[in-house]
Amino acid sequence: MSGFTRKLNVALTLLTLTVSGGVGAQSLPSLDSLITTAIENDPWLNGSQLSQQALQQKAIAAGTLPDPVVKIGMLNLPVDSGSFSQENMTQLQVGVSQMIPRGQSLELEQQKLNIAASIAPYQRETRKAAIARAVSLLWLDIYLAKASIDLIEQNKSLFEQAKSVAETAYSSGLGEASQQDVLLAELELIQLEDKLAEEYQQLEIQLHTLNQWLINPQTNANSTLFTIDEVVQRDFGQGKSRRALPEFSLQFPEVWLNTQVHRTEILEKLFTHPTITALDLEQQAREKDVALARQSLKPQWGVNASYAYRDENAMGDSRSDLFSIGVSFDVPLFTGNKQQKQISAAIYNAEAFKTEKHLAIRKLLSQVASFSAKLTRLNERQSLYTARILPQTTLQSKASLNAYTNDMGDFSEVIRSRVTELTNQLTLLTLNVGVAKTKAQLNYLLAPLSLTSTSSTSALTQKQGSAPNE
Repeated sequence: MSGFTRKLNVALTLLTLTVSGGVGAQSLPSLDSLITTAIENDPWLNGSQLSQQALQQKAIAAGTLPDPVVKIGMLNLPVDSGSFSQENMTQLQVGVSQMIPRGQSLELEQQKLNIAASIAPYQRETRKAAIARAVSLLWLDIYLAKASIDLIEQNKSLFEQAKSVAETAYSSGLGEASQQDVLLAELELIQLEDKLAEEYQQLEIQLHTLNQWLINPQTNANSTLFTIDEVVQRDFGQGKSRRALPEFSLQFPEVWLNTQVHRTEILEKLFTHPTITALDLEQQAREKDVALARQSLKPQWGVNASYAYRDENAMGDSRSDLFSIGVSFDVPLFTGNKQQKQISAAIYNAEAFKTEKHLAIRKLLSQVASFSAKLTRLNERQSLYTARILPQTTLQSKASLNAYTNDMGDFSEVIRSRVTELTNQLTLLTLNVGVAKTKAQLNYLLAPLSLTSTSSTSALTQKQGSAPNE
């Protein structure tokens, strides 16, 4: 075996030890803690609670009768003398009137506002689930970029050593090293540098995006995340490997991924989604608008009463005070172009809103079917890479190295086989993250309430798994 070949073999062996060895480091915050922080710092949730309280206060006010009207006046005062006792009909009158809303208008308006207020908690549940999904996807993107950086950095040492050995062998004339070998090693190293820069770019972008979810709106401070350098130096989870990916569990039976067979079960689950529940309540509020419009066909009543004080006459004789009471009401006679049209408009509006629920269900069902099909194919590819492609690539890499060490192969083939192995490792890493992201999407669609449970483990259950690609 030539000196050049022995040096290359040593370099490749060192690479194998470097890739397979785990490096301990301080762990990053868990996904659950990031989701909790994002939910706590979300200003929309606070605004939703305030809006709900406003509607509840409006509902109390809406169920109250309008304020009575008090009237005070001087009646029949003679203009020639201005005397209060000159004329018998001169009087000081105090009256009060109270209008009574039509039919059950007060009760219906109060019910409508209470329903509107009850929508807010379901909207907040939807928001929390959406935050959990968004943070999970960003966290996984950060994980993917960081794990890719780790993998590339560890493989980068191989190409640096290979380039160094090739340059030494070429300059000293040892073995069969050629300028082409040197250029090939240098080219692969440059391409690794480019890939590394791309991953750092993705990592920084995702970190900045995630950071926006974690900023406290009151203090505008964020003590949860770290700088990009700190993230690169830290681990995900507590596993032995820096690239160990926590397992994301589906929060519903996996057989439901066959959306054609289990369409009924999926629809039943979707009907309990907080988004759909909020639409159901909105529909009830629209129906109250119809009932309110029908009240316009009923008369509006008013009650009034007054007391009139009369002074003694000019002769000193006392005069009786007067008391009056009465009712008033309007009569909806010409309803064809007003009340009936308002009722029809309310009915059309309520019926039109029913399509919103149908469209929302259709959209959710379509997303479930899409993500289910995607997850099935990702699982197939993941199994293919794990069971066949990566082992075959490793064997090919070892075979090319053995052939080269026995002067039966080319240096370029050794480099290309190592590049292929790294590419397949990165592909499997991407597939692993793709599976986790798709499960997060499906959990949002079919188990959103469990995403925001108060238990210590969210629906995106984290179980420390084995490191991919190792």
